[in-house]
Formats: sequence, C-alpha cells, structure tokens
Amino acid sequence: MITSFEALFDISLAVASAALTVAVFAILVELVAMVRQRAMVLLQRPQDSVRMQ
Repeated sequence: MITSFEALFDISLAVASAALTVAVFAILVELVAMVRQRAMVLLQRPQDSVRMQ
C-alpha cells in the first residue's frame, strides 16, 4: 500500500516538474519574442529621427 502511494507521489512529482519546465520554457520564448520586437522598434527609431532633421 505504501509503495503504491510512493509510486503515485513520484509520478505526480515528475508530471508537476515537467509542467513547470514547459511553463518556464514558454515564458522564456515569450520574453525572447518581446525583446526582439522591442529591439526592432528601437532600431527603426534613430533612422526616423535622422530623416526628420
């Protein structure tokens, strides 16, 4: 009985760990996409200000 509880606990711990890993990876992908978008916007700004002068 105790062994089956331990096995269930190990399985649930592994599932929770995998879910957390996937969540962290998804957040990192979102952050990279956001940083790249901001970088593109910032790289386009100086050219516009030079044209205005």
